[in-house]
Amino acid sequence: QNKINDSRAFVNSETAPEPRGIKKIACGIKRIIFHNLSKMFSTDGREGRMSFLIYNILALIFFLAIGVIWDPEIVILIIYPTFIVTSFIRRLHDFGLPTWSILITLPIPIVYLAFPIIPGKKGENKYGPEPKNYFATK
Repeated sequence: QNKINDSRAFVNSETAPEPRGIKKIACGIKRIIFHNLSKMFSTDGREGRMSFLIYNILALIFFLAIGVIWDPEIVILIIYPTFIVTSFIRRLHDFGLPTWSILITLPIPIVYLAFPIIPGKKGENKYGPEPKNYFATK
């Protein structure tokens, strides 16, 4: 019994070893998913490049799979954009752009390719602190 409690304390402590390799990548992706799901209906704050890219790719794969089962046109044209629009707005905030600028950027397809490539503003801006790197070590 004591060994079990001791091992749990080690895993939850600050001295637990940092994950490496594939495990580090998996932990980073898991943090991105939970971060975006917790902010799914919120436009507050900023969204980093990697978080934006991974979340949107995983959401697209998920909704494509649902589209195979259900009506693909409705899923891809209505439901998928509904889930990712807040991520787009938070990414605009990372550039220092206001929420309404999504009306200008969404109709331009090249924006989808530029969002994960162009870095946001360094440091804090009026929308919050610089997004954290989910793959960084402590």
